[in-house]
Amino acid sequence: MSAAVAEILIVDDQPQNLQLLANILSREGYRMRPAPSGTTALRSAAAKAPDLVLLDVHMPGMDGYEVCRRLKAEAGTRDVPVIFLSAASDEESVVEGFAAGGVDYIAKPIRSEEVIARVRTQMELSMLRQRLEQRVAERTEALANANRALRESEERLAQVFEATRDGVWDWDMASGGLFLSDRWYGMLGYTPGESRPVLAAALGRLADNYDYQTILDALECAPERTR
Repeated sequence: MSAAVAEILIVDDQPQNLQLLANILSREGYRMRPAPSGTTALRSAAAKAPDLVLLDVHMPGMDGYEVCRRLKAEAGTRDVPVIFLSAASDEESVVEGFAAGGVDYIAKPIRSEEVIARVRTQMELSMLRQRLEQRVAERTEALANANRALRESEERLAQVFEATRDGVWDWDMASGGLFLSDRWYGMLGYTPGESRPVLAAALGRLADNYDYQTILDALECAPERTR
C-alpha cells in the first residue's frame, strides 16, 4: 500500500470539514471518499473497504463511536484503521474512542501537519501488518507442504517395509530411538510390537557401553532362531 493508491473514507456532517480534509490529504497523493453521515459511511465501506477512515465523533443520528463499532463488527472492515475527529479532547472521550475500536485521535480545529503525520503513521503500520500477515501465510503454507511431503514419504517407506521380505531396522544411537519392521520381528521370533521395549532397552544398554561387536553378533545370530 502506498500513498499514491491508498483510499481514505472521510466521515463528517460538516461540508467544510470534508473539503478541508480532502484538500490536505489529496495533496499527499491519497484518494478521498467523502461521507456526510454515519449511514452513508457504512454503505460506502460495505461496498468497498477503504484503507483508512477519518471519522467525526459528533454527528446527528448515528455518532462516530457507533459507526466505528459497526465497522469493527464486519469481517470486511474490522481491520480498517479508524482515526477519530473531535473537538472534545477530554480523557473520557478519547478512552471511549479507543474502546470503540479507534486507533488514534485528531482534535479539532484541524491542523494539516497533524493530520498528515497521523494518517501517514497509520498507513505505514497497516502496510507493515499486511506484509507480516503475508509472510506468516507463506511460512504456514511452506510448513504445510513440508509436512505433507513428509507424510507421503513415510507412507511410501511403510509400503516398502510391508512389501520387502527382508527385515528392516533403524536405530538412532544418539536418541535411543529404535524402529523394527514387522518382518524383522518375525525373524527374531516375536509378534510385531511384542518385545520392542525389551529390545530397545537391551540395545540401549549396549550402545551406552559402545559394545558394537556384541550388537553385530546379536544381529548375525538373530535369523538363526527362525531356521
